Amino acid sequence: MITNTRFKQTKPNRKWTWESPDRKTHNLIDYIIVNKKLMGSVRNSRAFPSADVGSDHQLVMVNIRLKL
Repeated sequence: MITNTRFKQTKPNRKWTWESPDRKTHNLIDYIIVNKKLMGSVRNSRAFPSADVGSDHQLVMVNIRLKL
């Protein structure tokens, strides 16, 4: 299951993961995929526009709660 599309984000810049060189076009092209059995453990999935990774892509992170 794709986690990026399951969670609604309040800020629009947390939804897209790629920015065109002219900074006008944004697309969701990077995904985090988990097994369907583990989807109940996923709490949130979002992009981080403030992370400087030296790329036109944004850092994508998922929050997971695990029971040990």
